[in-house]
Amino acid sequence: GNKWRSRRKMLTPTFHFTILEDFLDVMNEQATILVTKLEKHVNQEAFNCFFYITLCALDIICETAMGKNIGAQSNDDSEYVRAVYRVSDSIHRRMKAPWLWFDFLYFMFKDGQEYRKSLKILHNFTSNVITERASEMKRDEERSHDDKDIPPHKNKCKAFLDLLLNVTDDKGNKLSHEDIREEVDT
Repeated sequence: GNKWRSRRKMLTPTFHFTILEDFLDVMNEQATILVTKLEKHVNQEAFNCFFYITLCALDIICETAMGKNIGAQSNDDSEYVRAVYRVSDSIHRRMKAPWLWFDFLYFMFKDGQEYRKSLKILHNFTSNVITERASEMKRDEERSHDDKDIPPHKNKCKAFLDLLLNVTDDKGNKLSHEDIREEVDT
């Protein structure tokens, strides 16, 4: 409703198609890793490539959304990757079981508790990245004010998170840490 409308109005400029051009290097780098992984299966029998493509997509999304390279393709057993899979599986199972659509009932079962635990891992990761990036941006800003001769630290491209940390509404209000986490997670 109102939350969605006000956020869309604030965030629309961050989705300009030219921003994607800034991330071609990231996408190409991750695609190269994917191709290397897939080459191992050349001239072999058929295999399920879903796992490889999912990890590549996760690497691309995390780096473009948060500016954080999580290395999912090189470390597919990380806590973060496992949590992403558990949350996804839990949501899928819950969608097929109407009796679990009620939160109070769902969270009484092991699957609901596992979902909550995994979601906490994902939210903590995102929150830590937001805090880390906000601190970096603040340090860069202070450094540029203190010494005008030294150019501020510039990334090759701004991640979605960087744009969210700077976006304001019509009244000049910035998004809260929780609002930013919600948008990055989405």
